Amino acid sequence: MPPDFSKATVEVLWKRAAAMCSNPKCNALTVAPNNTQGAVNIGSAAHIYGARPGAKRHRADLSTKQLSEITNGIWLCRNCHAIVDANESAYPAELLFSWRDQHERQLLDKLGKPLITSHAASAFQLISPLAYRIVLDRPFGWEYRLTAELLIVLLRKPLRQYQDLQDGLYTKSRRTIRVDEVIAWLTAHFEEAEHMIEPIKRLISIELAKSWGPPGLPGDANEILHVCRLIADATQRVVEWEESVHFAALPPSFRSLRSQMQGLLGSQIVKLEEIPARLNAWTDHAENNPGGPSQFEHTIVFQISDEWSERFAIELRRACAASGIPST
Repeated sequence: MPPDFSKATVEVLWKRAAAMCSNPKCNALTVAPNNTQGAVNIGSAAHIYGARPGAKRHRADLSTKQLSEITNGIWLCRNCHAIVDANESAYPAELLFSWRDQHERQLLDKLGKPLITSHAASAFQLISPLAYRIVLDRPFGWEYRLTAELLIVLLRKPLRQYQDLQDGLYTKSRRTIRVDEVIAWLTAHFEEAEHMIEPIKRLISIELAKSWGPPGLPGDANEILHVCRLIADATQRVVEWEESVHFAALPPSFRSLRSQMQGLLGSQIVKLEEIPARLNAWTDHAENNPGGPSQFEHTIVFQISDEWSERFAIELRRACAASGIPST
């Protein structure tokens, strides 16, 4: 299915724009009578994020279905449409989203029915203009679309930081761990690791589903945002745990243990990148197949393998023996 707007979406877009170009410096009327009984239209429904790979402002993490939804549309005259597609740097997606929002607000003001946006709803605009648009437009499966977009945006920083850490692209002050501190240091880190993963498991398996609401009823956008922020915060703390391991200066006989610990939790949080794509794929499928299955399931396993634990225990005993300290 090509990522083109449906006739219904095009009609809603031009009606919401009152057939006027949404560029605040233009506002040209795009529909007028012609010389016969018909009308001439010089406006078009433009994609904010480019519809196809290689198009201006294209986002590869959005599905074909998402790119064709009303949340990704703006009504422009043909001249402005050509201009914004010719200069992506001057007309980023954030600007086009703001044009649409500003234009619709002005039209509602003229009707005497101003758009009243709560402070909570405005928070979405600061995170992602697409998330804000999803909250306002409420397309099919909006709860899952919103969750996917929020996770993409909120997880971008910690996951990129973890990748940079893995690639050795930055450094921090190293903490020197003495031989007599090693066992306590290891114990504290493993106890902390156990406590870090459990909240992420609960947020994903229980709290997200609660925020989406019972079957047949709308979810709570603010609760979805709250849960996604908690997931992002927990992910950031995992990255900080990885940093504390990476930049620890252990005695020579224990350095191989530090190498084994690096990536222990980070390799788990990168699995979170699976969630947005899954949510969007399920929403696409449900919309394209009405009457199909109403429940989908995807399992993400957060665990440390028994093989890793055995290797670590053997290496710990060796390091303790070499340093002359007890391994318990």
